[in-house]
Amino acid sequence: MHRDLFPFFATLAIAPVALIAPLTAQVRGERIPDSAISPLVLESMDVVRARAAQFPDPRPTLFEGQPGRWFVPPETAKTPTHSGTRAIVNEWGDPRMSIGFAQPVDLLDVWAAGHGSAPAHAVRFVGMTDDKVVATSKWFPLGATHAKLTLDMQGVERLVVEAKPFVDGRGYFALDDLRYRVDDRVVALDFEDLHARDVLTKTQYAGLTWELGTGFQRQVESSDIVPAPREPVLEVGGETEITPLAAAGGTTPSTWDDFIGVTQGDPGATLIPPDTCGCAGPNHFISITNSNLSAWTKTTKTRVVNTSLGAFWGASGTVGDPRAVWDSHAGRYIILATDFSRTKTFFYAISATSDPAGSWYKFSFQTNQGTDATRWPDYPTLGVDSRGIYSAAYMVTGSARMTIWAIDKAPLLANPPSVGAITAFRSLPWEGAIQPCTTYGDPGGEYLVSRSSSSSLRVRRVNGPLNAPTLSEIGFVAIPSHSSAPNAPALGSSTNISTLDTRPQNAVFRNGSLWTTHEISVNGRAGFRWYEVGISPLTLKQYGTVGDSLWHYYYPAIAVDAKGNVGIGFSGSHAGVYCSAFLTGRRASDPAGMTADPVFVKAGEAAWNRLDGSGRNRFGDYSHINVDPVDDVGFWSIQEYIWQTNTWRTRITRFGYDAFSFGDGLAGKNGIPTLRATTRPAIGQSTNLEVQNSTGAITAGLVVIGLSRIDVSILGGTLYPSPDVLVTLAITPPSVNVGLPIPNDNNFIGKPIYLQSVQLDAAAAQSWSFSAGLQIEAGTR
Repeated sequence: MHRDLFPFFATLAIAPVALIAPLTAQVRGERIPDSAISPLVLESMDVVRARAAQFPDPRPTLFEGQPGRWFVPPETAKTPTHSGTRAIVNEWGDPRMSIGFAQPVDLLDVWAAGHGSAPAHAVRFVGMTDDKVVATSKWFPLGATHAKLTLDMQGVERLVVEAKPFVDGRGYFALDDLRYRVDDRVVALDFEDLHARDVLTKTQYAGLTWELGTGFQRQVESSDIVPAPREPVLEVGGETEITPLAAAGGTTPSTWDDFIGVTQGDPGATLIPPDTCGCAGPNHFISITNSNLSAWTKTTKTRVVNTSLGAFWGASGTVGDPRAVWDSHAGRYIILATDFSRTKTFFYAISATSDPAGSWYKFSFQTNQGTDATRWPDYPTLGVDSRGIYSAAYMVTGSARMTIWAIDKAPLLANPPSVGAITAFRSLPWEGAIQPCTTYGDPGGEYLVSRSSSSSLRVRRVNGPLNAPTLSEIGFVAIPSHSSAPNAPALGSSTNISTLDTRPQNAVFRNGSLWTTHEISVNGRAGFRWYEVGISPLTLKQYGTVGDSLWHYYYPAIAVDAKGNVGIGFSGSHAGVYCSAFLTGRRASDPAGMTADPVFVKAGEAAWNRLDGSGRNRFGDYSHINVDPVDDVGFWSIQEYIWQTNTWRTRITRFGYDAFSFGDGLAGKNGIPTLRATTRPAIGQSTNLEVQNSTGAITAGLVVIGLSRIDVSILGGTLYPSPDVLVTLAITPPSVNVGLPIPNDNNFIGKPIYLQSVQLDAAAAQSWSFSAGLQIEAGTR
């Protein structure tokens, strides 16, 4: 299927690059006071189910004619400005907004532009005094950049701004540098004293009355859309040229299993976007979204947990921005969520065992401490190593700053357990997201990565002991320059899908390397880039860029298994296809920088049009993937796609590299046979093999299996499995499936098994046809 995607990849091997000199100073953090930390409680899922009725879902509240407000959008909205970094926007795209003046003024001019993915086509200005119209401007067409609009209105007490809508009665515009004359004094409002997310309506900002909008005549939007995360002002600069390579890409992974995850409308799952996250443990897969926690058995796909986050934590209001990791050191699930600005709280839970349907230890702490006293957390992240649990967030309000928290894990695992020291490292520069790693092994500290600019990543480390940790700047890694991904078209979406920005989406540390991924613009389309960063010495080992001449790809997540194989899950769309789920990857033995062609996981089934107050068609804001902890091989990915009109759903997929093709086949009458494993090879189980011919029905033949290779020429083709341990399975048309039983013997775990389809075609001049070789490696299940 993926051969039809017309993909191209800039997948380049990287030589060591020059680094900005690392900073080695260790900074001590600030201990969170006990008064800000809740007691540790142990609760069973029975307790959660019993109180579910007390915590109703955050159901969407549709409203008819809800007025918009004047506000300063978050920087993810990419608001155009004329001067500085601030402009004001009409919330929900309300097409009729007003400003009142304390006394008559002469309006001189204002700078205006269309805003967001649904920009107003034009605006005009109506001056009023004593509720009568005294002046009306012409319709000014709006572009993507600000233009100066001359008003020249005298004696105005109230200014009405009308917009020609873009879609569904909505049209967004941005105003900057409004100038008027009062008492022979010219006043200029540039809004630079405001902060992102500030609301002017119902305030007396600058001595004016900022009124509610009155332009809606129809139902417009839901309040189920959570605030978008912020992003930095984009750098000036172009995208590095991406050139297709003639060489083949990375090895395509095998898809072993996939099933439906959470659907919008499940308990708590009523918010937009879902903030898709989840991870696999030994026997279960858990999913956490806005605002639902679910778990399924891995073998039978039985759903054993399905509850709202409010009921799970016993928290009222909206609980979201969730994260989940599997702690391979402790053998537990760890999850995180926040209630945003309501109480400025982080909620944590750690499963008491590896069973998510059992009991959980829960605690919380208030983030508004110290220099963050007036701030609230946005876009929290989550990582874990052998010593601690780590989070970071943008702290909203005032100047842009970020905070990292380190939680001492040892007391949580003790008997009896307790909440260990929680340490904050505050006032860090804003970089979108600081991603702590899911850490395998023990590198001596927890590494964190952020994107410091369009050409560098910043690497930090939290050093123990975690009852008094320090934070070190390891240094900056130079990366190829890039720009932010554009929003992505999708079938039926009148406004392009919001792709957020260039912040890292997640991070993994394994075998001396830090891996991360983020979105970029690839030849004017949304794509993404992944990196392998060596820590000692700090260097960029390799990177790969995934893009396409038709598709847009967004919200990637990356994982690395024990063999060094890479798995990546993501979503994608183009103007002719709904938002869909994808995966890709690379074998450890693939050439540096190479990535496989994207593979369809689940095609989208309907259109998505859910605009927030800033005009963004919200999707994402992230996804997740982790390694199966049973044998540390293969991946579990959870991705969003659109199931029904304006209804999201997630897809959970298991895939990896226990099977891959090699060598060449030999064509017969019906073309070259193909042989692939459609289930994961595992000891004590039968692996399903599928045989197909490229141009016609299969014919009778054999699947030849051996434990070594000889690669001998025979009958015009090449036989790959060794005949000294030859085993054969009959191919019996019309069935294309053959069962391969693998002994329940641990000696077979990870041991290569070689297979090849050989078919007889007596009616043709070429009487034999051979598939390419297939190598599989058995796991534990």
